[in-house]
Amino acid sequence: MTKIPRDHRRETIDPGWDRPHDRDQEWAKKLAYVVRFVAEHGRPPSGKSKDPREAKAGAWFQHQKAGSGMTPEREAALNRALPKWRETKNDQWMRKLSEVQAYYKRHGRRPNPHAPDSAERSLGSWYWNAMNRAQTRERVDAMAKADLGSCRTQDGLWQEKLELCVQFVRDHARYPAFGKESHQDERRLGAWLGEQRRLGTKLRPSRRRALDVTLAEWAMPKSAPGRAGRPVGFRAAP
Repeated sequence: MTKIPRDHRRETIDPGWDRPHDRDQEWAKKLAYVVRFVAEHGRPPSGKSKDPREAKAGAWFQHQKAGSGMTPEREAALNRALPKWRETKNDQWMRKLSEVQAYYKRHGRRPNPHAPDSAERSLGSWYWNAMNRAQTRERVDAMAKADLGSCRTQDGLWQEKLELCVQFVRDHARYPAFGKESHQDERRLGAWLGEQRRLGTKLRPSRRRALDVTLAEWAMPKSAPGRAGRPVGFRAAP
């Protein structure tokens, strides 16, 4: 049996694989996809995404940042299409914070994560997550120095929600529900508590401690019996 050379076999499966022109065309297609993704989502694709196409594009983009197969021509193309392509995750985070500050100076308020405008909604969602999730000391300091009005406002609103939840539990001996049959005030509290559960370990340690102390068993899994009613082993903190 005649053995077929390896290069010939690959040429049969992937014609033109060894032609620089074809490889450059494929590279350009991948760059175009990343550019469209950034324009649509306001961030580079993630290599850890559950979406296979985004994950593949994210891995490719990380390879470019690492210098894999980089040429002067490709670097120039990246610089033209994505001027901030060399940013680290921390660089991106700091840039987003600067964008929130710029928004606050223009509009006199923080961006709304529920706004009809997609750009404001995206920026508002980022800011909400940044405020509610655990951050490095560098980022905490940056947010404290940011000109975004009183830093106590966000913490004060969170504390008010917690106090309302505690009062609801004392009055009704159950957690607030967010079903259609519930009153809108109860639904809001239920949705807020559900968001704290969803964040879980990503919550600021101080907020998680406050929940543990004042609202016992707040992190009960969704599947536990009585989530919308009386929790199993329920006890309200005094």
